[in-house]
This record gives sequence, structure tokens and C-alpha cells, in this order.
Amino acid sequence: MNVDEIALFTEGLDDIVIENGTNEYLEITLFEENPQAHSIETETADNQLKIQFKNAVINSEETIFRKYITRRLHRARAKIKIPSDKSIAIYGENIGVVSNSYEGNLSVVINKGNIALGKISGNTTISLFQGNISATTGDTFIDVTTTNGLIMVNDLSEKSPYISKPSAITSTLKISSIHANVTIRRTTL
Repeated sequence: MNVDEIALFTEGLDDIVIENGTNEYLEITLFEENPQAHSIETETADNQLKIQFKNAVINSEETIFRKYITRRLHRARAKIKIPSDKSIAIYGENIGVVSNSYEGNLSVVINKGNIALGKISGNTTISLFQGNISATTGDTFIDVTTTNGLIMVNDLSEKSPYISKPSAITSTLKISSIHANVTIRRTTL
């Protein structure tokens, strides 16, 4: 791939999984309950590959009043294998994000959802309104701010903002949130 950054727009997905690719190719696997209910659109501009997941089914049903309003699931998820030398930006509303210890730089900007980062190797930035974040870090500079959420580091409660500067910094983790609970496991102190 001849781009340095990959932007993922996750409209129509419930979950997205990011994995390290074993070659220089981008692999996308889309799992959905209804065949052909989603489409994947790509566009390349300014050294950035934009990937959009679109809900292809147009809902023509009349809106039904429900006593308890719940979020309707799209019943679709994607697994993406990306070369570790690429930077990833994920944008969405309500989505679960799982990074299986992705080694590159990662940026996540979502409204609501759960984010599981695994082991952090690259620079990671997260902006989340409401949800839960979990990560495992080594020699990582950590800057976490949450207005109404809890911050747990190695099972100890910390106050917001939580900043940790190890002597040897190999990566950074910056989290800003309003209502997110953050759980961090430090492997080195």
C-alpha cells in the first residue's frame, strides 16, 4: 500500500477488530447476518486511504413507538488486518473497538462504545464520550482525563487527570473522555 494513514468510518457496524497484518496488504473480512446488507467503499486522497462501511439496506418501515427505546444492532462486524507501519484512525458513533495488540499508531474517535486495546506498542489517542476502555502498557507515557468516569491502574483507583511518565518512553497513550471508565494494566513501572 502506498499510503501512510488509514481512516475507518464505521457507520453500520457493531464491532471492529484491528489486527497486525502479516504482509503489506490490507485484509478486510466483513461478517453480517443479512447477506449484502453492507457495502465497503474506499477512496484514496492525500496519502490517506478512507474506508467506509455503509448500511446498504434502506429501512422503509414506519417508525413504531416502543416503551423502552433500545439501540438497534446492525448485526455486522469487521475484522481488519493492517500492516503495522500504518497509522489508523477509527471514527464512529456506537461501536465496539478491539485492537489485538496492533503495533502501529492508533486513533479512535467514537461517541459510545467499549474499546479493548490489548498491548500498546505505538502511539494511541482515544476520544470517547461514554463507554469503557481497557489497555495493557509497558514503557508508555500515559495521559488520561475523564470527567465522570473511573480510572483504574493495576487495580488501584486514580484521580483524573492521571499522568504517568516512565523514564524510558517507547509509546504514548492519551485518553480524553466525559463518562468513560478506564482500566490500564502496567507491565513495567
